[in-house]
Amino acid sequence: MQFNYLIWVPQVAFTRNPALYTSFYVFEIVMIALQIIAEPFILCRMYRTRPLHLNIRLIIVHCFSSTGLSSLSRLVLLYFQYFGIPKEGSGNQTILLLASFGREVGLGALVSIPLCIAVERMIATRHWSWYEKESIETVWVFIVIQICSTFVALLNAVCFIYAADYYRHFAVALFDIFVEG
Repeated sequence: MQFNYLIWVPQVAFTRNPALYTSFYVFEIVMIALQIIAEPFILCRMYRTRPLHLNIRLIIVHCFSSTGLSSLSRLVLLYFQYFGIPKEGSGNQTILLLASFGREVGLGALVSIPLCIAVERMIATRHWSWYEKESIETVWVFIVIQICSTFVALLNAVCFIYAADYYRHFAVALFDIFVEG
């Protein structure tokens, strides 16, 4: 079965100018490594920021975690982009498929962050007296929003990787029904 892997630079382009593409790969690997090293400190600092509501802090932490997942998956994709896509049926093809899936889910979750913040702020505005107490029950708002967001990211990843392009029409119609009521 043919999958849509998230490797977009053909090997032919690399062979034409290997020094240029190698410098791109090295730069990207260094930037990803710096991000992965700095991410735990950023997550800790963002979670401890007190003027922000707990759910906003959790959404920001989720955003950085999604970016980390996407970057780790990109490292695996860079390996296969540099050394070539494995043959069908090998164990490496499964790793490549999971890395493509992780990259797409991470990016999908990252794209949904503005919608998550907007929905969270809408609930906070409508139910402000309950919401500003920051009780443990308000965390359920974050959990439900993130479950919906992650489900959409998973659906998008599965449909893209398995080349089911027709789902986008369904997604637009579903979004229209959700927005219009």
